[in-house]
Amino acid sequence: MKESIKKIPIVGFLARWLNNLARLNNLKHKVIVLEDQNISLKSDIVKLQEQNISLNSEVEFLKAEMASIQSTIQSSVAKQIFYQSLSLQQRVDQFIFDANIEINKKISQDE
Repeated sequence: MKESIKKIPIVGFLARWLNNLARLNNLKHKVIVLEDQNISLKSDIVKLQEQNISLNSEVEFLKAEMASIQSTIQSSVAKQIFYQSLSLQQRVDQFIFDANIEINKKISQDE
C-alpha cells in the first residue's frame, strides 16, 4: 500500500518527501551522536597521550634510579668482599702465628 501511494503523482511526491525528511532527521541525529562520540574519543586520546608521556618520564626516572642503585650495590659488594678477604687473611696470619708458637714450644720442650 505504501508503494501504491508513492505512485500517485502529487500525493506520492509528498509521501516521498516526508519519508526523506524523516530519514534525513534520523540521519542528522545519528551524525550528531557520532560527532559527540568522536569528540569524546579525541579527548580520551589526548588524556591517554598525556598519561603516556607521564609514564615515559617516570620510566626514565626509574631507569636512572635503578642504575644508581645498581652501582651502589656493586660498590657495597666490592667493599664487603675486600673486608671479608682482609679478615680471612688476618685469621690465616693469626693461625700461622699461633701454630709457630706451638711448634716452637714443642721444639723447646723436646730439647
